[in-house]
Amino acid sequence: MTATDLRHAEDHMLLLGRKPAMKKVATFLLEMDRRLAKAGMMALPMCRRDIGDYLGLTLETVSRALSQLSDQGILGVLKRPSNRAAQPPAAAGRYGRMRV
Repeated sequence: MTATDLRHAEDHMLLLGRKPAMKKVATFLLEMDRRLAKAGMMALPMCRRDIGDYLGLTLETVSRALSQLSDQGILGVLKRPSNRAAQPPAAAGRYGRMRV
């Protein structure tokens, strides 16, 4: 295991243990943005249920958090049958300052 892998595992353990649901989802989106975003858009690699499993949240909680971020104009969502695409720059500005 590399130092980067260990750091990621440590960050994920802290994410699972201490943050409220909205911060968990925002942190996940920011992480995916760093890894996957191209041209201001990212296609999420997992469905809401898988995101919930990864974050220790229920499907409903993930759905509520994504809807809340969308309603607040922080997250733009393109509706597709198989996945969701997000525009995360506003989330980075708002939740980046919150130390998600």
